[in-house]
Amino acid sequence: IYKDSYGRNYMDEATEVCLRLIQKHADKVDGIKVSLLDEQHEVALRRRLPASVRMYTGDDFNYPALIRGDERGFSHALLGIFDAIAPAGPEDALAWTRSDAASAAAWQLAGVAFGTERLVARPHKIV
Repeated sequence: IYKDSYGRNYMDEATEVCLRLIQKHADKVDGIKVSLLDEQHEVALRRRLPASVRMYTGDDFNYPALIRGDERGFSHALLGIFDAIAPAGPEDALAWTRSDAASAAAWQLAGVAFGTERLVARPHKIV
């Protein structure tokens, strides 16, 4: 999506345009959702956001580290997988992770997502 027909990558230019728009309208922006599948790029972008603007991650590969964050911030989880587990609720999700000792990432995800305000639920019916 960020490459032209010659293979030139426009990620840096797209990031700068995005940041300028957010900074200009920070009073109207709650947050931005990215799904770059590039942990370092997302963290760098998150650190440049105005303090009032949230980073919502859609990174299915690096979500544990991104929502755990570090001393300089964290990304809020806005992952499609939460749509599938939302009807079960936090208790069922935690019970599932406790029964699957090999799934340390799932345990960490459930603890972080359901134990803080970092999970953003998208209300809709799963069919």
